Amino acid sequence: MEIEVETGGPGSQNEHQMEGLNQRLEQMEEDSKAHNDMPSGQDPAAAAATQANREEVDSRSVFVGNAMR
Repeated sequence: MEIEVETGGPGSQNEHQMEGLNQRLEQMEEDSKAHNDMPSGQDPAAAAATQANREEVDSRSVFVGNAMR
């Protein structure tokens, strides 16, 4: 994405700031692409193990309910 802005001339502070902003924008776009390319979610085996672990913990749990002093 290229943004053109009229600046005060070569080497001006605005031009320098725009260069920095354009570099940051390019870096954010690269990071976004890398993030979108990452696999999402868990693998089914890990999800099943987690579910089994939750069920085992729940089987040992006791609900106390509105315990008051």
